[in-house]
Amino acid sequence: MAEFPLQPVREVLHRRAEDAANELRSHGERLDRARRKLAELEQYRSEYLTQRDAARVRGTTASALRDFEVFLARLDEALAAQAGELRRLEAIWEASRENWMEHARREHAFDVLAERHEARENQAAIRQEQKFQDEFASRRARATRRPDR
Repeated sequence: MAEFPLQPVREVLHRRAEDAANELRSHGERLDRARRKLAELEQYRSEYLTQRDAARVRGTTASALRDFEVFLARLDEALAAQAGELRRLEAIWEASRENWMEHARREHAFDVLAERHEARENQAAIRQEQKFQDEFASRRARATRRPDR
C-alpha cells in the first residue's frame, strides 16, 4: 500500500497541535495560580478587616488604626495588581486556546485526508485481489474444459 503522500506534513501538524496543547496547558496552570493568589489576597484582606474591626471594638490607639488603614491600602493595591494580572493571563489563555483549536482543526483535516487515502488504497487492493481471483478462476475453468490429451 502506498504511503499517504502528505504524511510528513501531517506529522508536522501533529507536533504543532501537541505543542499548542502543551502551551495551553501551561497557560492554564499560570491562570489557576493567579486565581488562587487573588483568592488568597482577598481572604487575607477579609481577615485583616475583621482584625481591624475587632481592634476598634476593643479600643485601640489612633496610630494602630492608621497602621491598619495603611496596610489595607497596600492590600487593595496588591489586589488591583493581581486582578490586572489575572485579566492579562485570561487574555493570553484565550489566545492560546484559539491557537490550539486552529492547530487541532488543521491536524484533523489532514487526518481525514489520510483516512480517505487509506480507504482508497484498501479499495484498490480489494479490486486487485478480486481481479487476480477472477483470472485464476477463469484459467482453471478453461483448463478443466480442455479435452485430455
